[in-house]
Amino acid sequence: MQLWLAHEEYSLADIAMVPFFERFEVNELTGLVDWERRPAVGDWYR
Repeated sequence: MQLWLAHEEYSLADIAMVPFFERFEVNELTGLVDWERRPAVGDWYR
């Protein structure tokens, strides 16, 4: 199981994406994130 987005290790990709997902949640823009279509990304973030 891959724990990180782009690699087996924490990378710049992970660092770059967290603020976007966090902002979506804070501003209640959850419609922009479809965890059903991207379950691996949802598992990574949650």
